[in-house]
Amino acid sequence: CRIDSVAQSWAALYEFVDKSRVDTALDTALVRLYDREHGLIKLFDPPFHSSARDPGYIMSYGSGFRENGGQYTHAAVWLALACLIRGRSGDAVSILSDLIPHGEDYLAEPFVLPADVYTAPGHTGEAGWTWYTGSAGWYFRVVTEELYAELFRGVDEAADACDLFLAVISGVYRSLVHDVFQISAREI
Repeated sequence: CRIDSVAQSWAALYEFVDKSRVDTALDTALVRLYDREHGLIKLFDPPFHSSARDPGYIMSYGSGFRENGGQYTHAAVWLALACLIRGRSGDAVSILSDLIPHGEDYLAEPFVLPADVYTAPGHTGEAGWTWYTGSAGWYFRVVTEELYAELFRGVDEAADACDLFLAVISGVYRSLVHDVFQISAREI
């Protein structure tokens, strides 16, 4: 592959790196990996379909399925986290919004964040594994710990996004946290 979302994103997590290089890495990831039309963030590009060097099991998946050039939701959440760390709230909110299950092609439970979403032609937007708590856990953590921090710093984009995410959380976890999240983010 030529570009990998994990490497681009994790650069932002290391405090002793040249910030201009991190910004270049994020710019490149957002241009090359983020399909805004379909709301998908590829793990890497291009996918493996034939290679002189064996990348391992990943090539057993078709191009655009699971880790082989599809959306791997952990990595997409980490890209949003990297954007928040670098003060790019608009990009982060866009990514986090697009990760909420949507579209008639999704073909899975609309209340479950999938581990992967396909980017392969004819299957674009279809969910792969669902009920995969790692992706949902990272998503919840980034929204509650990082995006809310943006809200408290007065970032306008964060307020609207927090209202959206509060609605999703209260809808999904209605019996557990519904009463806690009745307040609008703008009232905090």
